[in-house]
This record gives sequence, structure tokens and C-alpha cells, in this order.
Amino acid sequence: MPRPARDTRSDQEGFIIIEVLVSAIILALVAGAVLTLITATTRGAASQRDRAVAYDLAQADQARLRAKQITTLNGLEELNEKPIVLNQGPTTLNGTKYNVESKGEFVNNQAGGVSCTAENDTPDYIQVTSTVTSPALNSPVTIQSVVSPSTGSLDTTHGNLSVRAKNAAGEPVSGISVSLKEGAYARTTETQGCANFADLPNGGLPALIKSNGSLINPEGKTEETKTVSITGKQTTWEQTEWDRPGRLEPEFVYAQPNTGTLLAAPVDSISVAFTERSLGPTAYGTPGGSRSARPVAEKLFPFKGSKYTVYAGSCLSNNPNPSGTKTENNVGIGSIEVPPGGVGTARIQVPALELTVENGSKPLAGAKVTVTDENSGCKSGSNAVQRTFMTNSGGHLAFTENGVTEAGLPFGIYKICASKTIGTTTLRAELTKVSVENFTSAGTVKSLPLTTAGAACT
Repeated sequence: MPRPARDTRSDQEGFIIIEVLVSAIILALVAGAVLTLITATTRGAASQRDRAVAYDLAQADQARLRAKQITTLNGLEELNEKPIVLNQGPTTLNGTKYNVESKGEFVNNQAGGVSCTAENDTPDYIQVTSTVTSPALNSPVTIQSVVSPSTGSLDTTHGNLSVRAKNAAGEPVSGISVSLKEGAYARTTETQGCANFADLPNGGLPALIKSNGSLINPEGKTEETKTVSITGKQTTWEQTEWDRPGRLEPEFVYAQPNTGTLLAAPVDSISVAFTERSLGPTAYGTPGGSRSARPVAEKLFPFKGSKYTVYAGSCLSNNPNPSGTKTENNVGIGSIEVPPGGVGTARIQVPALELTVENGSKPLAGAKVTVTDENSGCKSGSNAVQRTFMTNSGGHLAFTENGVTEAGLPFGIYKICASKTIGTTTLRAELTKVSVENFTSAGTVKSLPLTTAGAACT
């Protein structure tokens, strides 16, 4: 039998459906690409429009700055106008917010950079910078220009001032506030440590210079006042130093008489001096007050490569080496370097006083002992510095609070008084002009028998 003819219509219809689907996909891809291109073009145009607006704002701000006085332009970043905008507030154009910040800095004619870099160069120009930012901008738009005073436009009775702040290492310090004439002129040191003032009247101007509280000057203060002298058509350079404060924690010991063993010597006060800057000595602690073998002196300027002189006691007479020369007593002084924000330590020996209070040739416990500094001018308030002890079972000086033997004293000459009431009778004895200045293991050894009735030591 002959085979029936094949019907091809259904096959052709299937191919047509596939072609229609492929065409639709291609059309969708092309349309998506076109839409993406249109979107990118629109976005690019909007970005260019936003940058063009920002550029116009920056140019307008530059024109505004160039119309200001030189005095106002210098350090403009630090004035109350910051951030500076055309209408003194955020600017909104076409629904987009813009912010314009303005800054002015001295530029030196010879060096070509911001001043405070060379004392022999005169700051001749002001560099003004206008920076526009906006959420619509990928990056800020910045325009800079230089403003120069015209020849002869500056008053001959006016001059400039450049205050430069540095740390102990000589590096610039930013953020130091400089206020002249009770706030009439105010600046803050920038990244190069400069605070520049232009067109100031001749003569002396009171200046207040201070840190944010975390830095101190060589005197250990967070602010300082001084007078700067302005000279017409010249620049006055003023140096100021600021750094992170450090502290001293020396350890005091004494050599136990006869054995030479070094034992802790709690002291009530220490003196700290820095002779290279004629600073000190400054006393820390309370003379006659509580004692510590590791006293602390805080808020010290960390002088680069230099050391503080430290000794026990609060008086000049307690310094065993006042001339600064090498002597047999030099062991009583510590020379300690203080790092920025750190701690300086050293072991310092004080002379020993081995006192034995007796009654009938036997050690007397519980006797009150006062040790009064007899050096002229060694006072705590209006009274001579006096330290009070009690005797332990061996009749020796001891801590009142815990009975531990203590024999170390600041270098000096003392009056020693001991007393105790036994029954109804108070016995008393004293020694005067006792030199406690021997740093060797021999120390200063004294016995004080209580044999005579008298008033209690005060």
C-alpha cells in the first residue's frame, strides 16, 4: 500500500512561534540597553549639572572672599563664619543641597608655601580656598586663589603676627587656641602649627594661648598669657610649646645602718627641678603629711632628651647637691627623663637616721618623736617642716599606722624631740642640730634617753 503524504503545517506553525519568541527576546534586550543608555545619559547630565552648580557656587564664594579685608581672610577657617556660604547657611538649588566652606592661609612670596616655615620670610599673600560639598556630588569641588594686598595698601602702623606651636620633639602642634586682645582676634594653629594674624595695630597685645586640656606647656599649665609686640610692616614670630604630660614615680630607699641593706624609705614630699629651663624646684606632696616610698609628680612637660632633677623633701636645703657638681652626696639625687604621656622612674637614696629612744638604757616603745627641719626657710605654711613618728619595740622610728621601721629622711639638719607619759609623769628629751646627711651604711646613729620630766613634744 502506498504511504500517506506527511502534513507539514503543524511543523511550520511551531517554527513561527519560536521565531516570534526569539524576536521578542531580542527586542527586550535592545530596549533594556537603550533604557540603560538613556538612564546613564540622564544621570551623567544631572551629575554634570550638579558639578556645574557647585563650581558656580565656589566661584561666587571666591569673589566674595576677594572682596574681604586681609585681616578677615587670614585664618578665615577659624572665624565664627565657618562654614561660610553665600547666604550664611545651607544653599538649596533645584532641590539639591550644597554647602560652601571657606578657608584663608598666609602664603609666603619667597618660599611659595604657607608661612611658619621660615623666620626670614615675610608672608605676603593670602591663599583663599572655597570647597563645595553636596550629597549629589561624588567628590567636593574646590577652587583656590591668591589675594595680594596692593602696594602701600597696608598701614605702616600695623604689622603681622605668626604664632608657632611645637611639641618637645620640635614637631608642629595643631589645635592650640590663640586669642589676642581679650578675644578681639582669635585663631587656632593648623596642621603646620601656625596661627597667623595680619594687619594688627602696633604695640603690645595681650595674648592668651591654651590647649584643649590634654596638652600642657613647659610650666605644666594648659594655658599661658603673654604680651606680643607688633611692629609696623614686619612679622612678629612667637614660639609656644605644648605636649602630652608625663609623670615621675621615683622609688626612695635608705641604707640600713651597719648592714647597708637598702630598705624602702617612705617620704612625704619631693622636689622636682629642670635647671636647663630655670624651672623649679617645685614641691609635690605635703611636708609632714602622709608618706610613700613611691611618690608621684604629675603634669610634667616631656623635655626632649633632657632629665628632671629629683630629691626628697620640699626645701632647697634638702638638695644634697645644690651646685649641680659631683659630690659624695650626689647619690641623694635622681636624674629622670619623662616620656610624652609616660612615666619616668628611678631609685633614689636618702640618708638614714637610726634613732633609739631609751628609758633606763632600755628601748622605749610607744614614744612620740617629732623631727623638725632646722634649715632656714624650710617651712610648711608659716611653721617649720615637722614630721611625727612613734617608736616601735626596738625604740626606733616607725610608721604610726603600722609600726614598720623607718629610718630615711630628706637630706638636712634637724631638731629631734621624744616624749612619753609613764604613769602620771611625762618624760622628754631632745637633740638639736642633728645632721642627717650621711648616705653610707654608717648613717646617722643617735640614742635619746628619756630621763627628765617635761612637756610632751608638739
